[in-house]
Amino acid sequence: MRMGRLGTLGLSLFVMGINGCEGLSWNEASMASEVKSHGELRVLTLRHPLVDTEASALSAPRGMERDLLQSFASTYSLQIRWIPKRNVDELYEGLRQGEGDMAAGRLWTSDTGGENFRSGPAFEDTHLSLFCRRSLKIANIRDLSHRRVGLAGKDNFNAMDTRLREFVGDVDLRLQPHSSGASLIEQVARQDLDCAIVENMEGLYFAQTWPVIEKVTSLSESHSLSWLVQGQRKDLMNLLQTWFQRASREDEIMRLQDQYQSRLAQLSRHDARLFLRDLRDRLPKFRRAFRDSAQERELDWRWVAAVAYQESHWNPAARSFTGVRGLMQLTQETADHVGIEDREDPLQSIWGGTFYLRSLMDRLPASLDPQEKMLLTLAAYNCGIAHLRDAQTLAARRGLNPWSWRHLKIVLPLLEKASIADSLPAGAARGRETVQFVERVRAFHGLWKTQ
Repeated sequence: MRMGRLGTLGLSLFVMGINGCEGLSWNEASMASEVKSHGELRVLTLRHPLVDTEASALSAPRGMERDLLQSFASTYSLQIRWIPKRNVDELYEGLRQGEGDMAAGRLWTSDTGGENFRSGPAFEDTHLSLFCRRSLKIANIRDLSHRRVGLAGKDNFNAMDTRLREFVGDVDLRLQPHSSGASLIEQVARQDLDCAIVENMEGLYFAQTWPVIEKVTSLSESHSLSWLVQGQRKDLMNLLQTWFQRASREDEIMRLQDQYQSRLAQLSRHDARLFLRDLRDRLPKFRRAFRDSAQERELDWRWVAAVAYQESHWNPAARSFTGVRGLMQLTQETADHVGIEDREDPLQSIWGGTFYLRSLMDRLPASLDPQEKMLLTLAAYNCGIAHLRDAQTLAARRGLNPWSWRHLKIVLPLLEKASIADSLPAGAARGRETVQFVERVRAFHGLWKTQ
């Protein structure tokens, strides 16, 4: 039987009143209450850009696993205390000693019953890959004969060391119990090792800053990553599983992961190397202007600077064939709109570009997730707010979420098709260019945060 609008509203208010939290079912609220009764949630973590980074003068702590678990905690109004450990062995030992309720550290899903730990939801599928110095011209596993190959103890699952030695009997395999992917990649770059076997995304992440290293091949079947939960904390495990199902349905898992994974697909080694060089050599001349202008407009100054880098590589004299100029590559129309006279004056360009970004952001819903709002603002900065609205219309017509960047970047390229663009108010636009612009700005911003 269908309920009328008043009946539905009444039931909704009833559930909200019981739960104290909008959108939670009775069962979820009950589970959350049980978890809260244990006090703060203690999470053991590793210092790692994909797990949990330290706070700095420039930013709050971040990391893909931290962001996922913070989303979990926010859903149920839980408080988290983050407890960093130096390596996986210390992380396991901390769980054994009862220092934490759970652990996060890009841990492979496994049967941990003997340890009295339980693997939580499998939040990512990945595999082991082989990374080598480019100059060695390693083409396949057979070429590892007599080569020094590093393997971290945490990644030696399914007896990878034994299987590799069986396949290449004279490989100089060096199992390093306490090493991390970052350490192994650096050892390869510094020629202490010839190659390293590293979890794929971790390897790609760290290899970006070492142009001498390349990925050769994948070495294992797909395997999942999970968090570890104390065996006696069934309440926590149940709530994690419930949240994960909810967050997967609502696209939250993929949205958070995409913030980190997109950088790997958008920047070449040359891009990353050039950006890190310019971060050191060019940015200092404009840092104060970026910070002051962004602070005035209540924006993260590194986002503004990342836009300028994608637009001009922080070159005040940059010009485009389309007529845009300066650090922020403003059109004359935009310059007139924001009230600056000289687009090639660095201070004016930064101020005008920041003003324009803020004005675009203010036209988006205040309730929108901050990350989504920033990405949609970047899209509007590149293609204009009218074309962004057209893309949102197109997304809605196709049953997609018009406020999700992951969905909008599917439809933006369609604005280039006359048969589609003619039916939209603003007409045709270079949608693929907009997608590339947003993803590269996000990639530069993400690479910056790992430094």
